[in-house]
Amino acid sequence: MAWRGTLAGQRLIERRHCPRGLLDAALTLEIENGLPVLPEIVLWALNLQEGDLLTVERREDPQLLELQSYLCELEFLLDTCYVPWPYVEPVLRKSMAAVGPNGTLLLPDEAEALWRPQEGSLIFRQLILPAGMFTLRRTAEPPSSPPMSLAEKPD
Repeated sequence: MAWRGTLAGQRLIERRHCPRGLLDAALTLEIENGLPVLPEIVLWALNLQEGDLLTVERREDPQLLELQSYLCELEFLLDTCYVPWPYVEPVLRKSMAAVGPNGTLLLPDEAEALWRPQEGSLIFRQLILPAGMFTLRRTAEPPSSPPMSLAEKPD
């Protein structure tokens, strides 16, 4: 007898990949050995660990990348779509980045212009929605020191 269940709503993926907190700050990232480094506070808030994959999307602005936790994105689709495959397939085709040792960010080749050493700063900004998404932007100058806030994400 064939299995006739659905994936949606079954919580088949462990929930550890959803963000833990909401970080409201524009943070200048350090570059170490030619790679951007995500600070500990970012790794905690986004619940990222070494080896985690991130989807990467470029928008019209060549100085801006949107990144999102790959597993968080898949968890959302599996829990919200009755037939998730048409929505999951495009996610599987996206460019990927990975969290490396000590918070380093291994970006795909198309992001090379963004993280290569050059004038200016590489700025991290967490987005509230969709969950687990953040941006990296190359700017001419570092942001003025705005206040930073970190709130634990409600369940």
